[in-house]
Amino acid sequence: MINIVTHNGTFHSDEVFAIALIKSVFGDDKYNICRTRDIEILEKSKSDPHVFVIDLGGEFNNDMLNFDHHQQHESVNDKSAVMLVLEYLISVDKLNVAEGDYLRKNIISFISNWDLGLEQSTANYFHKPLPKIISAFNRFNLSGVEEDLQFDKALEFVVQIIENERNAFLELQKAKQNFNSYNTVSNDVILFNDYSPQYLGMIKDLKNIKFYIHPMDNNWTVKAVDSNKAPLPKVINRDNLVFAHKSRFITVFDDKKAAINFILSA
Repeated sequence: MINIVTHNGTFHSDEVFAIALIKSVFGDDKYNICRTRDIEILEKSKSDPHVFVIDLGGEFNNDMLNFDHHQQHESVNDKSAVMLVLEYLISVDKLNVAEGDYLRKNIISFISNWDLGLEQSTANYFHKPLPKIISAFNRFNLSGVEEDLQFDKALEFVVQIIENERNAFLELQKAKQNFNSYNTVSNDVILFNDYSPQYLGMIKDLKNIKFYIHPMDNNWTVKAVDSNKAPLPKVINRDNLVFAHKSRFITVFDDKKAAINFILSA
């Protein structure tokens, strides 16, 4: 049983992400989450090295699993609770350094900075920021039980986000291992005999490559690296053609040779 204490009342992305991170890393263990500000419960929990205390209590202590960031302490000046938890999980080898750095870069830093008020002024208001999506799970003027149910919904939503990011990290490691097995078709075209969505970011590091070919669902796909600068050619010969997007960033054939001939004949 993993015991976690956090504050009740309005919840925020910081503590929800911190607890979701714990749940994701520890897996299928059973969890007891207590949302309270009761002083007696809080003091007892802070003194128990087997209870996580998240985002309240006024103390940061890895050994005691106390992860608050609201007090004056040089170790927490630029970190929220979720960042403290992430660094703890790395330090005790529950997350390896590479995966931890990936999570920090891709999602945890933003959540932490948002909670510290460092990101909110630059948020893109045409797309609701993730912390606001989490806060929208709150329902005001509810009983404590109903409030906790909303917290549970938000927590499970965030667990899936964390799981997706961890899976993306694993897929990136596989892609890095397989990427260099591509074949050079011409000066600006390469061909893969497998496919990963992660390849595109690595292809962009190959400055001269404009187009790439890869298998997909028993077909062969030809894609432009940047269709604004270098779109695919227009389809003239429709033999073996499966699909051609009008924006000319993707064209699909049912035959590998046809895909190669298409891009080489441009």
